[in-house]
Amino acid sequence: MEAELILTRLTVLRENAENQSSSIVRLREELRSKVAELESSVRDYNSLRIDLLMERLRERGLSWCTYHKNTFPVEEASLVLLSSADSGFSGPHRVCSECRKEVLAKHGYLSRRDDLHERGGILYHAFVVSEEGDGFSVVKFGKQESLAAKDFKVPQISDSAISHFESEMSLPLELSIENHPRSVPLRVRGERLKAA
Repeated sequence: MEAELILTRLTVLRENAENQSSSIVRLREELRSKVAELESSVRDYNSLRIDLLMERLRERGLSWCTYHKNTFPVEEASLVLLSSADSGFSGPHRVCSECRKEVLAKHGYLSRRDDLHERGGILYHAFVVSEEGDGFSVVKFGKQESLAAKDFKVPQISDSAISHFESEMSLPLELSIENHPRSVPLRVRGERLKAA
């Protein structure tokens, strides 16, 4: 008789364990779905922050310098192509008048030797870029080259520039997701939000 009671108890405990396991699997799937929704909401929120920043810059007639990350009147903007002969790097920048003078003054400059470039440094080049129809043109060493708009993408505003402009442009703070299983995962720049 005692064995039958133990067997009955074992059966009940096994059914409870199986039910709990099934419940946990459902909760995990629901949690994955909710986390994906949260990640999407945070991405959308942070993307809209950038849209708000760009709109506020436009309203004020400002642009930002991709070289030194400062704002300046949009009519003073210049496009330059910076490149390095040694590393093959080549990239466009939207620069203010001060940075334009600075980068053009460095044209042909050989940097000091450092750990990354044992051969004695990097040879920098800077070229002024002009908008031309639906593309761009640049004069390199006396030879004019056309650049298709799809190949000449000025960098998007960087996270460091956005952080720099947050207070100046009255932006809401950035949201991020903390990956810790026992905490409220949503943070506003290190500040934990209260769970509903």
